[in-house]
Amino acid sequence: MMVPWIRRLLTSALALAVVPIVATPVGAQEPEPTPDVLAYLVPTSDEPDGSDGWSLEELLGAPIDLHPRVQSSALFQRGGVAALGELETAFDTRVNAETRLRELEVELVIARARIEGTAARAAALQDELSVLAAERILVEERLGDFVVSAFLGGELDGLDRRPDGSPDARPVVARDAAVALRRAVSDARDAEDRARERLATSRRQLEVREQDAIAVAAEDERVRAELADVEGRIEELRSSIGDDLFGLELDGGGLTPRAISAYLFAAELAPSVAPGCTPTWWQLAGIGRVESRHGTFGGATLGIDGVPDIPIIGPQLNGEVFASIGDTDGGELDGDTEWDRAVGPMQFIPQSWARFRADGDGDGDFNPQDLDDAALAAARHLCGSVPGMSTPEQYATALFGYNRSQVYVAEVQHQAALIEGFDELLG
Repeated sequence: MMVPWIRRLLTSALALAVVPIVATPVGAQEPEPTPDVLAYLVPTSDEPDGSDGWSLEELLGAPIDLHPRVQSSALFQRGGVAALGELETAFDTRVNAETRLRELEVELVIARARIEGTAARAAALQDELSVLAAERILVEERLGDFVVSAFLGGELDGLDRRPDGSPDARPVVARDAAVALRRAVSDARDAEDRARERLATSRRQLEVREQDAIAVAAEDERVRAELADVEGRIEELRSSIGDDLFGLELDGGGLTPRAISAYLFAAELAPSVAPGCTPTWWQLAGIGRVESRHGTFGGATLGIDGVPDIPIIGPQLNGEVFASIGDTDGGELDGDTEWDRAVGPMQFIPQSWARFRADGDGDGDFNPQDLDDAALAAARHLCGSVPGMSTPEQYATALFGYNRSQVYVAEVQHQAALIEGFDELLG
């Protein structure tokens, strides 16, 4: 008797087969399935097998808009190379488990087919045994009737002689009939015994095949549990790796691989938004470091999407400490309908953002809180003051146009020079 859950699994398998912040610095066997049948039963898959490696997007389960130089650099991978390796292993384990489950589905189908075939054979043998038993009983009854009839006519041993001792042909006939009936009974019993042995063998085969099916079903359950575990592990690793890879602070000043990527893209795109504008990524990063620690001021974290998890908004520009600038955006960007405030990682005041805004990541949105957009907008702003950015003098002039403070200019230049050293570590 099969356990009900095993029966359900096998039946199911068979069915499958059919189908804050400042603005300033901060026995008889059934035939096996043919190869063609197996090929039909095994579903094909377009899933990668991991043999050629997994892309970062596959590993993290989301589009990764990260500059190629950052992705290929040891600077980037050192923060999560071990975890990436563990994640790749988890992906391989998942693929292997999914492949094994497909194989087990086929094995369950085959096991079920074998069980049904063996059960049908056992049923047929049972029917055959019943017929042979009936035939044996009939022959035994005939022999019994003959013995009784012969006994009433005299001792069987003397039926081959007349009373005077002379041979009698009729008893010889009776004797031959008795021998034939006894042989028929013996043959019937032998046939019944052979059928019973075949039935026993078939039943043993059925028991073995049911145990095989139970073992396959148990492995199926184990692999499914393994798959559930590895899926959970993948999600855990994705979360931690995202922090390690993108948010790893490299310099004690908030510089992360994700921030470097934003500056690199902005530097490359700068000529397209301001002809002749050629800032380096570290020149833009110098501003980001002084203005908001690259989007991490006040405990914020720069997300994978380049947006701080805490909006960066400077103090009111009400003339008490900084310049006096009344509200120009109705509070749309800074949430203040009385005074303007600088916003985002590059600290744009609303009116400057309206002039220099840019879509650095190509998502159709102009967001000063997005470092991709803000860095490209900063490049436009810088190049609005100078014809190029190829000399230290041009850079200083551009910075003074960005913030009219020589102290500010000197600090940004200093920070940019420090950050430039990271360029050698990029791929």
